[in-house]
Amino acid sequence: MNNMKKIIIAIVIIVVVAGLGYWIYQSTSVPQGMTEAEAKNCEVNSDCVVLGEDGDCNCGCFNKNYQWKKEGDCFCAAPKSCKCVSGKCEGVFEESKETAIKNLFADKYDKDASEITIEINQETENHIRGGVVLPPGGPENSGMFLAVKVDDDWKLVHDGQGAVPCLIAAEYNFPADMVKQCVGGDTIVEDRREEACLKFGGQVTTSLCCKSTEDYPNLCLIGPCGCSPENSHQVKICDCGEGKCFNGETCVPKVYSFNDCIKAGYPILESYPRQCKTPDERTFTEGEEHCIAPTGESMSLFEAMQIAITSECGDQLKGYLEFSMCNADTRTWWMDLDIEKEGCNPACVVNIATKEAEINWRCMGLVEPEE
Repeated sequence: MNNMKKIIIAIVIIVVVAGLGYWIYQSTSVPQGMTEAEAKNCEVNSDCVVLGEDGDCNCGCFNKNYQWKKEGDCFCAAPKSCKCVSGKCEGVFEESKETAIKNLFADKYDKDASEITIEINQETENHIRGGVVLPPGGPENSGMFLAVKVDDDWKLVHDGQGAVPCLIAAEYNFPADMVKQCVGGDTIVEDRREEACLKFGGQVTTSLCCKSTEDYPNLCLIGPCGCSPENSHQVKICDCGEGKCFNGETCVPKVYSFNDCIKAGYPILESYPRQCKTPDERTFTEGEEHCIAPTGESMSLFEAMQIAITSECGDQLKGYLEFSMCNADTRTWWMDLDIEKEGCNPACVVNIATKEAEINWRCMGLVEPEE
């Protein structure tokens, strides 16, 4: 009998503790007046936030005012972002561009997304041009489309079989080579790239370029006009003048190295060695230039700089990216030093073979030894 009483008392204590724990959880994790279900309510996308991380049992999308607390560790995949759908916060997980575009067409024309065919022809990080076929198919249900990314979501801005309005191309900053022809009022602009060339100070001329190259190629890249004469044809190009090139949209500074990139004012990425990225997605690494000796030995400028600063040259390099040169015959990198000494122009000399560095004072005339 005593054992039975002890069991009953233990059960009562467990129930009371569990109830008290649940009450504490409800009173601390949900603001007064907000139930568990209401914690997912929303009116606009900005009402919703991701709470928790992968592995938190109760991770997901909730109202931003929800006082969330971790409930333990278990399998839970946290969404990348949230959106408000029919008044409820829903998670947005990785979704392919094709799927996103299909869903936009399905919503716009009340079609089954699985029966829609999408083909992406051109794309950038924030722009897509492609073709679409809606059910039941056929030429009358086919056309092209333009889409842009706005606040991490894709948005249809044009679709159909007619010409693209120039206002849309300009408003959403579509690349000129993606929307070459557009219509403005009663005027058809045959090639927006020609218009862009003249607008940004370039001159339209012609040149021999590879047979696969169309008019107004991206001359900031190496290759479009580098074929032999028998494999080339005449195309229109945009001549931007000394030190600049036409990237298909505008005239920009020529960039062929990390130093060119930072001089042009393009962003430097957080990496080591540092990297600089151009608007057309090219990336240049600091000190990537190599000095190659006749014997085949090679060393990058960045590696030479690392050797130099740990030698007697120390931290006295004078803008090594700009004031450096390779002497392949002597198998050395030469970098100017920021040291003042009358009659001298000191440099740090790094030997590619031995990986050692020393100061060469490069003095003119007789120099008295230092006391």
